[in-house]
Amino acid sequence: MKAGIYNRRTVPDLLLSVVESFPDKGIGFVQSEGNMKFLTYKELLSEAKEILGGLQSRGLTQKDKVMIVMSRNEDIVPVLWACFLGGMVPTILQPPVSFTEFNQPARKIENVYRILQHPRIILSADLMNSFKSEVISTQDILDAGNLKNQNREAFLTNILETDIAFIQFSSGSTGDPKGIVLTHKNILTNIAAICVGLDVYDNDVYSSWMPIYHDMGLFGYHFCPLFAQNNHYLIDPVNFVKKPSLWLDVMEEVKCTITGCPNFGQALLLRYLKNRESKKWDLSSLKAIVNGAEPISPRIMYDFLNSLSDHKLKKESMIPAYGMAESTLAITLSELFKVPVTTPFNRTILQKQGKAVVEKNVVSEVIELVSVGKPLNDVEIRVVSEKGDPLADNLEGQIQIKGAGITSGYYNNPEETHRSFNNTWFNTGDKGFIFNGNLYVTGRIKDIIFVRGQNLYAHDLESLACKYSGITYGKIIMGGLFDSRKGYDQILVFLVGSPNQETCQTFTQLRNFFRDTYGLTIDIFIPIRSNQVPKTSSGKIQRYKLISSYQNGEFDNVIADVAKLMK
Repeated sequence: MKAGIYNRRTVPDLLLSVVESFPDKGIGFVQSEGNMKFLTYKELLSEAKEILGGLQSRGLTQKDKVMIVMSRNEDIVPVLWACFLGGMVPTILQPPVSFTEFNQPARKIENVYRILQHPRIILSADLMNSFKSEVISTQDILDAGNLKNQNREAFLTNILETDIAFIQFSSGSTGDPKGIVLTHKNILTNIAAICVGLDVYDNDVYSSWMPIYHDMGLFGYHFCPLFAQNNHYLIDPVNFVKKPSLWLDVMEEVKCTITGCPNFGQALLLRYLKNRESKKWDLSSLKAIVNGAEPISPRIMYDFLNSLSDHKLKKESMIPAYGMAESTLAITLSELFKVPVTTPFNRTILQKQGKAVVEKNVVSEVIELVSVGKPLNDVEIRVVSEKGDPLADNLEGQIQIKGAGITSGYYNNPEETHRSFNNTWFNTGDKGFIFNGNLYVTGRIKDIIFVRGQNLYAHDLESLACKYSGITYGKIIMGGLFDSRKGYDQILVFLVGSPNQETCQTFTQLRNFFRDTYGLTIDIFIPIRSNQVPKTSSGKIQRYKLISSYQNGEFDNVIADVAKLMK
């Protein structure tokens, strides 16, 4: 039966309606050893009400902001729904490894606490034991293990669809993360459109390892199955990273039909399976693996599909997509039951003239881009020039969007909100073009390298380097830094490896390859450790942070060491 999609107006309606229709359906929380703890939606509602009673007994009321910082999905989900049922406004943040030393997640928690003007923070027991902060008052900390209150009747509040439902915090391009304000209407509109785009029925089955503190994990693989009244199965991200094949085990066991995996997850699984005697999985039930969250690598995508074809994975199940947290989640989806569309364009014409022209003859001129499909039914897309004028198809420009699923702005940040909108159109910060009716994304504007009249795409250069040298995806990062004397960007290469002769030899080969094949000069080479590669909560590499570290002189010593080796 087709999933009902238009009869819910607020987020709490998702849980209340599925309990009414399918009380015995629910969520399977996959444990580290692979066994499953299944929680029915009826049990989830009961547990959430007990937690809500505890929150209300501690003075929390409708519209209060709440930060949820917890380690496991099975702990996060009931607390999250308690907040929704009480009309509170939650945000979920990545748990830090430790509060006792400097790390990015711990710093982000303190920044969000300040932006939200000192809300209550719910910590799981493991984090309570190590909590330490000079910024956050201990009076604002709540122990998740002590929240349930069976003696107090929870009060379910009246909520309007225009009320703020959730604040999704971005990674932030500066020290401050941005709080993306999402109303109930924003969320319900977008997840309804996603369910239409994926042709979801109430007998579909979801599974996911994506973090629930990220929009793709939360809205794509928790809200959507609730909306469509499906069973779904959640793997904690840390367990996927330790054993990526756990994802395949779960999908085979539950006969999963819908899941998702961006580049880095596909690459991680391929590396894991490469040197192991892998068993055979039956993945024939899959109709959709949504592939988004970062520019899609054709090489990784096809390596993934080819490798798993032995496990009955259909190539038509791969669904390239485009989205962002500001649109709740999804903006475009590729067509179901069709092989992904990859088009060879002329690299020089695209980079110099901003025109998309198919190139089939000169191999060195080819840049392969993956179509991310057409807009969902809740959103409009246009491509504009730097002046904001709409561009014709096949011309590259800035991607703008508008629709009922898109945020109205950033919490307590009017300046950034103003910068992000062109009247009713939201500036995505991405460049791309429309070709044959489909959107192609060429990259983040801030990641484009400007050299001698060419717009070079950092992820494209990285892909070329990996293809040429066999470097693993994510181990080489390239970026640009403007040189005022030369009048164009210097090209920086960060390569994971020790500053030794072998690493220097790899760099020399790469420098010669780019010079001889593409006429590009690599200016600066910096060996780095793998733990120095900054990433967002969804695994996207933050190139600007590496470039900022270079500007601050953090790599001066290693650059000097490399210079001595290369003399």
